[in-house]
Amino acid sequence: MTLSKNITNIGEHAIPFENFQYIIKNENYFHLTNNPNITGEKIEISDNEILNRLIIIHWKEKNIFLEEYNNASNKETLFKVYNYLCTQLNKENFLNFVKNKNMKFFNKIHINDKLKEKSFNDFIKFYYNLGGFLQPITKKRKTKSGNEIEITIDYAQKIEEFITNALTQIKLSFDKIHTMFDSMEFNEFNPNFTKFFLDKNNFEKLLEEERKQSGFIARCYNEFKKIEKAHTSNKGNQRQLLVTVEKCKDYFIKNKFAGINEETRPIAETIAPYFSRQASFNNAIKINQERMENNTPNHILNNHLKETDLFKTIEDYKKEINDINKDTLSTITELANKKFTFELLSKDSPINFILGKLCSCCAHLEGTGYGIMRASIVHPDVQNIVIKNNKGEIIAKSTLYINRNERYGVCNNVEVNINVSEEDKELIYKKYELAVKSFAEKYNEENKDKPLKTITVGMHLNDLNKQIKKHKNKSLELYQAINYGTDEHTYLGDSSNEQYIIWKNQNIKKNQ
Repeated sequence: MTLSKNITNIGEHAIPFENFQYIIKNENYFHLTNNPNITGEKIEISDNEILNRLIIIHWKEKNIFLEEYNNASNKETLFKVYNYLCTQLNKENFLNFVKNKNMKFFNKIHINDKLKEKSFNDFIKFYYNLGGFLQPITKKRKTKSGNEIEITIDYAQKIEEFITNALTQIKLSFDKIHTMFDSMEFNEFNPNFTKFFLDKNNFEKLLEEERKQSGFIARCYNEFKKIEKAHTSNKGNQRQLLVTVEKCKDYFIKNKFAGINEETRPIAETIAPYFSRQASFNNAIKINQERMENNTPNHILNNHLKETDLFKTIEDYKKEINDINKDTLSTITELANKKFTFELLSKDSPINFILGKLCSCCAHLEGTGYGIMRASIVHPDVQNIVIKNNKGEIIAKSTLYINRNERYGVCNNVEVNINVSEEDKELIYKKYELAVKSFAEKYNEENKDKPLKTITVGMHLNDLNKQIKKHKNKSLELYQAINYGTDEHTYLGDSSNEQYIIWKNQNIKKNQ
């Protein structure tokens, strides 16, 4: 390897030469070749800063790149695309990209003269995020008759045709590329966003919004997964609805409700992505006011119960979980590494108003579970147990009611987000079991005169039905919850027909 005489330092993070190969000769030219004795294609550079963005190709993949590069008619554009992507993708993804060889669009049209380098990079980022460099994807789908068929989707071809047409009709302007896509995160292919963007009606509306506020399209991409989560039906299973441009606009509006002040702003900001009706905001304020007027404690316990405050190491898990059902160390380790955690959600948290949206159930401001949502905020003996994933997102919940005089607790059921896998449900079950056990022991420490005897869970519409029945016993007694209904109808909960024992006071059992 021969470097320009102007290069004085390679840098501490230089990649070992024996693992990678590219040839550089002379002061102002790169020579890309797999043979040091052969002069490769010359690509002029104006400044040595470009060395910070050199193409790095593992020697096993170098021939794939060189073959495509040497056969390209538009070598300078192709080189710049590779150059940009190698600085943005990790090694594994970049090598996969090299293998894909999907560069038809950039090899076909010459856009260098129309775009400055930064705008050019913004365009590549946008094109990559759409899936323009993917190989065809084959998926299996079931027909109405129940037969399974394979369908191949060539996103690269779809995107190439769509963008080429948009450029031809001057619907996309190169002059605006930087302002449109500069703020777009260099992230990953999201097929739902690509489908949304390639829809002709959506595309026209997106461009219209982009003219009003630069970066609107980029913002839609950056927030698309969150927008999807917020755009579900209000029914029990929270069926995913197709994202529209109108929903994106609505999601971005912060002050969509009248009467917001410093006290109510946290509620408004929490519910705004999910609800637009002023009546919903008014109901949330009314419930919160009721909680404060009644001086309802934020917790059934004296303190906020969170797993992160109780268990710091795997040894803690081993000690606590071993008392439940003699789990092996491997399961305990898996629990810790998965980082599912439990928490008893504070009653003053605005998240209580949208919990059903997060856990695919109807317990939210506009759902049929409005009553149980309200009770979890205003009733002193009702509180939500939630399970969070390793991103801190709530993915499951169970509403717990404590009867202090009769010394029992009953959870309505367990609701889990529809996107959670069956494998993860087993781990979530263990976390839920651990949460109930931890709560019961803390409660009994604080109420030694009237300790809890048992806690059961309702099985109707219980998303952990399979896991609970596998590990627990059915309760011979149906413990009564409160009326979670409203003035219009009575709702005694999903625990009114069948319950399983999730925790039992072993000390009482021994004494008896």
